[in-house]
Amino acid sequence: MASGSGQSGLASWALSKPARQVTPKYGVLPEASAAPAAFNQALFQHLLDLFKDAGAEVGDAELQEVAFVMAAKLSPNTWASYSSSFSQFVRFCVARDTCFLPATKLTGLLWARELAARGTIKASTAQPYFSAVNSIHTLLGKEPPCTDNPELVAFRKGWARLQVCLTPREEVRLAFAAGDMLSLYRQLPQVQADAHLFRAVLFLVLMFSVLLRPHSLLSVVWWRLEQMEGVPVLQYKPLSWKGRVVLPSEAPVLQVSLVGKPLLVDALQSYMQAPKGHGSVWCAPGEVQPSTPTAEAWFGLVLDAFLPSLVSMHTLYSVRRGAASAAHAIGVSLDVIESFGGWSSGSAALRQHYLDYGVPCSEAALFFFSALHRPRVPLFRGQFFHSR
Repeated sequence: MASGSGQSGLASWALSKPARQVTPKYGVLPEASAAPAAFNQALFQHLLDLFKDAGAEVGDAELQEVAFVMAAKLSPNTWASYSSSFSQFVRFCVARDTCFLPATKLTGLLWARELAARGTIKASTAQPYFSAVNSIHTLLGKEPPCTDNPELVAFRKGWARLQVCLTPREEVRLAFAAGDMLSLYRQLPQVQADAHLFRAVLFLVLMFSVLLRPHSLLSVVWWRLEQMEGVPVLQYKPLSWKGRVVLPSEAPVLQVSLVGKPLLVDALQSYMQAPKGHGSVWCAPGEVQPSTPTAEAWFGLVLDAFLPSLVSMHTLYSVRRGAASAAHAIGVSLDVIESFGGWSSGSAALRQHYLDYGVPCSEAALFFFSALHRPRVPLFRGQFFHSR
């Protein structure tokens, strides 16, 4: 054992302590990993090379276990999706006689061109095809080819702008149902392994819960979770308010109870710990400021992943319409809906274009908005404070 003079004394002290006899309570089942065997082997080889380069000795069985556990970072559902996407990427690279591991950023650009040329996916929902390539590169210690790639970013924006649907169909726009949003809420723990999908689902669930328009929620520059008398409360400040951009000093500080929504509280706590880029709390490092088209792409990604039958029935604004209609259906007063959603007092737009009077009172609507339908003190400086 190599040690300095200080470490030697510490080691002698530690080894003199009697070993505790403990009964294991938990175990790790590496074989439960959903990662493909070929990937586990590649990850094992990567770890073996790392230890050899460092001059450290370690047993193969130990590294095999480490590889299995590291691969379990991605959930079984994510692996099922990524295995298909990455295998398509490998076939594409092999057909072009191009290295796929590590792939270059130019290969990532050509992969985007290939996906666009196939015409089988929407540009706004193509992110999983790039996330699969990036995630596998990152786990294997390689630079992800589809991250920090300005040419790829430009191509994807142009692709989204120029793409047209070759099989047009009549579309019906309805208020997004509270029950469907509740099903997305329940997906929050399962999607955390995929940062892009997790952010998209969290954005939509939060947009529904707080009644804000997409641009207002995207403009939030500050938020925090507080415990008020034992109730979790989200406090947040949007710079886009009532259709106009305001100075930070003039922006309202809103707060909404998240009582009874533990999955949303946990998701927000996890998301708040992740590094952010400049500007909005929704901006990941290296990204440009998200805009409404970005949120529309998130909406399409989530529907394609979890509610594909609803793609032709909704736009992003269906979420805001559904939230206002569900809140109204359970008896939340219009002045409260206006106050939280950023509508003007007596807003004709709210009454004529957002309220669907056919939306029924439901358990899902109560789940999201029962905290707004309670006794409250009078309006003070544009804020409502609710009693429990």
